[in-house]
Amino acid sequence: MATSASPRQQQADATGNEPPSNNANARAPGRPTVRIHFSSNGSSNLTTPSVRVTNQNPSNGNMRRIAMPPIAPPPPLPPLEPQPQPHSRAHNEDNDPSLKKFECAICFEYLNQPVGCGSSSCPYRFCKKCLQRTVLQDLQRSSASNPQQQPTAKCPHCRTVILPSSIRGDHTLQAEMNSCTSPITCPFDGCNAELTLKDLEQHEKSCPHLPIQCRYAPYGCTWNGALCSFPDHELECHFTSWNVLIDNIRKHQWETKHILHQYQGFMNLNHAFIHSNRQLILAHHNNCAGNTWYILQMMLEAAMFPGRFIHNGGLWNVTNEHERAMILNQVVMWPILGVVARVAAMGVQHVPRLVHLMLENGDDTTDEMWGLVEMMMLSLAVTVMGILVVACLYADSGNPLSWGRYDIASSILGDQPWIRDIAACSVAMIVFTFMELYGSIRGGMIWIFVASLSLVTTSFMEGMTGKLLERAPRVVLLQSRNTAIVEFGLRYGFAIYTCGFLPAVGGMLILRMLPLTVKRKIHMILDSPVTDCFLTNISSSHAVVAMIAYLAAAASMYQEQIMQPIMQVLTAICVLVIINLYLLYLIVKVGAKLVETNCNNEGAVNNATLLASGAPITLQKPSLVGACAAAAFVLTSVLIATI
Repeated sequence: MATSASPRQQQADATGNEPPSNNANARAPGRPTVRIHFSSNGSSNLTTPSVRVTNQNPSNGNMRRIAMPPIAPPPPLPPLEPQPQPHSRAHNEDNDPSLKKFECAICFEYLNQPVGCGSSSCPYRFCKKCLQRTVLQDLQRSSASNPQQQPTAKCPHCRTVILPSSIRGDHTLQAEMNSCTSPITCPFDGCNAELTLKDLEQHEKSCPHLPIQCRYAPYGCTWNGALCSFPDHELECHFTSWNVLIDNIRKHQWETKHILHQYQGFMNLNHAFIHSNRQLILAHHNNCAGNTWYILQMMLEAAMFPGRFIHNGGLWNVTNEHERAMILNQVVMWPILGVVARVAAMGVQHVPRLVHLMLENGDDTTDEMWGLVEMMMLSLAVTVMGILVVACLYADSGNPLSWGRYDIASSILGDQPWIRDIAACSVAMIVFTFMELYGSIRGGMIWIFVASLSLVTTSFMEGMTGKLLERAPRVVLLQSRNTAIVEFGLRYGFAIYTCGFLPAVGGMLILRMLPLTVKRKIHMILDSPVTDCFLTNISSSHAVVAMIAYLAAAASMYQEQIMQPIMQVLTAICVLVIINLYLLYLIVKVGAKLVETNCNNEGAVNNATLLASGAPITLQKPSLVGACAAAAFVLTSVLIATI
């Protein structure tokens, strides 16, 4: 019976997709629909979706969905025929015992296209279809139990590993079966025909006494009988009056099965495409792991798009601590190397002016000329120290988590990472020199910018990756080796500039002389053992001896003004404590707070919700905290380059 289409059905017919229900999420993608229309005579018309590319949400133009291609028409439906009943192999027992060798080792019927498993030691033979079915079942079972390994199948008797392609026919046995003349009695009751082996299979298909089931047995008919009595049953079977409805049901089942098979093929192609895409991205990651722009892209990904970062987490491969440490090592060095580049460029810019003043050689230009010479010498020193730092980084580039140790004067100092210590001292000299070059105010501002940009950026990035990927450890920042030399340089370069070299050394020695219990109580304001480089090896007893020598040298130098060096040392202690507080605050407090705020941000929650629902990750709404952090990173970099 035909029914009139409702407005909702008319909308579906016009668009080709099922319209969203009243309680459906507005952001959910449209669902491809298969519809079956019934007419008054019981016939049906099945429609399938066509190829269309549509926007999932008009407000998000980049979120697109590709509909499935049209489904190919199904093959003709085979007619409904009566099916033979399964019969036993008892008839084989009454035949010639020499025919036993012609039986299948799986179904125990006479062989149909005899094949072997491929092993020369296996005496058993099988029907070709029986062995292929068994091998396919073993392969599916092996693949389901251990997807990571290559699936295998074994011979059901000799347990030799076989593949479908290794199945070979036994032509000798087939020829022997064709030439066999031993009589075989038809196995069906009422038929006593004597046949040869090669004629038995054809006779069993058309024997009038073949036990069969009614063709409507799947729909409820329980009749069983011989093939010759089936026409009489057809006249009495009650299910023949339902033949139109049953044929329509079979047609719909046949078409639905065909559609599901087609969609399964599309899904397999989609999975293969996704796997290939992941392999390409992973190969790109392996090739670009040391690329600066790639690392910057990853940092912005984690900071500004947490949901998309989660979605691509397996592709970034940041759960490996070596990969994460390598990224942090490069990011933490950018501000220092940026200052070096800025100072080097400034020195080069003043070369023409210096040459001009030297050619004039006037008395009124002497002061300006020597000022330029001093500035260029400081610029040259910063450039040389920067080159030395880069050389140290490349000289020992094996492990991003630790520096190589070298046996130099091991009887006194033991194995030491000398390259790390040289790089740390070079960074301290860079900090001291650019502060000497720019002065207290400008140099102090640049120091704050460099410290904030180096430590906050790395701690924020490390915290975000550790938070979004819960499997990743959160301590890689303190373990990454470049963090140690940057903190060492920022700490002691600033202390030497503000207090002088000897007072800074005296303050460091006094801090080293504190007892272990005091160090534990005020651990947050002491130098971290990881970031203090070679000074970590100075024990309390060594610090006492060095401090006595320092006081003796200061007393002989200052004589009656002994309070002056003491006050300088106390000032250096206060400066070191304040610097430690500031650096640790940047890492522990500011970075952790940004991470928590960003992960609790509404945009991150929405992204996580979209990811859980399987919908595409939105790309147009970055998290507010991540966007502000990225803007601050760019602004601070510009200030370092232009101040």
